[in-house]
Amino acid sequence: MPKKKRSKRHSQNKLLWVTVLLVFLVSMIAILISGHDDPTLTGNAAIETISYAAKGSQLHFEIRNIPGLKEAVIFLNEEVKDGKIFFTEDDTLKFSGTAYSKFKVSSADAAKISKIRFTLKVNNDDLQKLGLDTIHLYVDGQKKVTTFVKEENNYRFYTVDSTEMGDIVIGKEKEVLPPTMTETAPIPSPLEVPAVVEPASAQQAIAGQAIASAETESLWNNITHFFKNLFD
Repeated sequence: MPKKKRSKRHSQNKLLWVTVLLVFLVSMIAILISGHDDPTLTGNAAIETISYAAKGSQLHFEIRNIPGLKEAVIFLNEEVKDGKIFFTEDDTLKFSGTAYSKFKVSSADAAKISKIRFTLKVNNDDLQKLGLDTIHLYVDGQKKVTTFVKEENNYRFYTVDSTEMGDIVIGKEKEVLPPTMTETAPIPSPLEVPAVVEPASAQQAIAGQAIASAETESLWNNITHFFKNLFD
């Protein structure tokens, strides 16, 4: 009888360990599957799940995997069941400027989210290394109003509201200076030499001198011919 009891107890222990092992394996498989729901998931990522949330709810998520992002508050305009929100770091995002952090925010329930309020937490030493005196948050290249909240323990805190998800950059875009206007000197027009117009009195005087000269010459010729004919 004691042997049978030990054998039965041993069988029960085996069954218990097999059950525990199966539960562990199923849990690991579920975690791996949930981590690959989004094929674009690369680098650091945070997946926030929403089992159920009523319309008008505000959900607070602490984000630890994205540099510069401390918290995200989700404002819902519709009921959400079994929802997920992905925060994925992506250094390949294009940005014309200096970036502190780059990441994407996406969700299959994006239409049910009316607004996201980001809380940023950036390190002063990191800002100095990047040559940044301040930062802003950009969503798909559009700068959002970034409000400074406080500075504490060598960190600066900001809040930003956005009604869109998408490609997000924390940083400062490159300043584009307006083109300088150069004044061109006017090209001088060729000088026109004014025609000299003699006064009418001068013209008449010249004409009178010519007539008087002609008459004098004619009179002299007549006198010469008279004496010539006289002595011939």
